[in-house]
Amino acid sequence: MVSSAKFSDTTTMNVFQTYLCLPLFLAMVSSSPDQESYNTWLRHLSHFSDADKVQSRSISGGLSNRNFQIFESDPENAPRTFYIMRVPGDLTLAPEHNYSRIHLINRSMEARCAAAAGESGVAPTLIEYNSTSGVMLTQWLEGDVLNGDTVIGELGAIGGILRQFHDKVAIGIQSSSIPLYTPYYRIANYFELADEMKVDFPPALEIQLREARLQARQLDNDLAAIFNPRDAVALHCDLIPGNFIRTPAVSDDVGGGTKSRLWLFDFEYCHFGDRVWDLANVIVFNGLNPEQAQVFLAGYNVDPADKRYELLTAKLEVMQWMYGVMEGMWGVIQHQVSDLPFEAGWAEGVSSFHEYGVQHLERTMRKLSDPVLAGYMQRIREAAVAAISPPHEHVSDEL
Repeated sequence: MVSSAKFSDTTTMNVFQTYLCLPLFLAMVSSSPDQESYNTWLRHLSHFSDADKVQSRSISGGLSNRNFQIFESDPENAPRTFYIMRVPGDLTLAPEHNYSRIHLINRSMEARCAAAAGESGVAPTLIEYNSTSGVMLTQWLEGDVLNGDTVIGELGAIGGILRQFHDKVAIGIQSSSIPLYTPYYRIANYFELADEMKVDFPPALEIQLREARLQARQLDNDLAAIFNPRDAVALHCDLIPGNFIRTPAVSDDVGGGTKSRLWLFDFEYCHFGDRVWDLANVIVFNGLNPEQAQVFLAGYNVDPADKRYELLTAKLEVMQWMYGVMEGMWGVIQHQVSDLPFEAGWAEGVSSFHEYGVQHLERTMRKLSDPVLAGYMQRIREAAVAAISPPHEHVSDEL
């Protein structure tokens, strides 16, 4: 697939560097920069012939990045074309900030994925990406961004748009040179970061975390053994409600127009690997109960009668557990080494990143003694043993 997006100020970048898809759930930062900074960021884009004629307004609610709705002024009041300019958090935050160490975002991979998603029609069109700064210009969509309340009524549509993303966008970025996303590497990276930065975990949890790391490493080996790399797809890795937008139906003078539809956006944690990782991501990050998860999976076109359904269920459960380990460690690390502020209402029932992380870890560690989870882990182990025992013909995991 050849993208029509403009990639400006191209520098030599290793697109295939092993950066990992971290769960977003980041604290909000101010989105009111001074005019000099804004003008500097705007000039990273070549799309506008005269930057002085470009008007903008800051968009509140950004998480780690700064976003602006921008348009060119027109004295004759002609219809305006609106865009959104995204200034990445690693550019807006102070150089000494630990952003790159904690979040491990590959901006070049993000741009490739966003361009492919836009070309495939599942995301707004990427207009331009500056590979030096990471400043990105994207088609503006007028609609309602989902939230924790509205997401439940959209579960079937979320399954459908995610299926389209996995089936179509993989073609746009697929390469044998891209290292597959591995869940365990995330956890191992957090342990190394915590040791290096002297992060303090509650003593009782620290002992359990060591056991969890061993379990996660074994699971990672087993999941790799039963996954066919030929089935790898583009992964979004940050499927929170705020990364979906529903645009309204629009009619025109000739009785046509467009239908209301759901879009996916924000690909800064995009990577490449097993699609089940994204399915688990939706279930965990949207707090779905079993009945809600079934609605979402049905929208994704998962068939309970499929002979692979039992194994898929086991993979979903163990990946959700691994998400808990990663998200909990992230919260505790974020609290101790990052200067991103914790905003009230960011996460229900907690008042700090530390409290958020500890709650995740406590729930996740309790599951280690759950016989149901142990059964799913054993099912993955048996499948892995069977997969590496000759003679064996690998069966595709493609859903």
